[in-house]
Amino acid sequence: MAIFLVVPNSNQAGIKKAMESLKETKRIDFIELPNEGAFVSFHGTAQELSNELGITDGSSGTGVVVAVSSYYGRAPTNIWEWVNSRWES
Repeated sequence: MAIFLVVPNSNQAGIKKAMESLKETKRIDFIELPNEGAFVSFHGTAQELSNELGITDGSSGTGVVVAVSSYYGRAPTNIWEWVNSRWES
């Protein structure tokens, strides 16, 4: 699966609800970041994920979806473990 960074601009609660709904049906997996946004594991493109989350048409809120091609930084261990485990799948 590809990993994406989803950063809401508006209606963060609406986008989170859409992510939770997709996670229940096993179409995505995600881990929320400490302040805002989430890493999302999804089979598809950034545009397809934006469509699924209701960001493209604004029905869930507005935001940015970016495909992640590499990563580095300082964050809680559980975030890096999540990214690493999804990166390899």
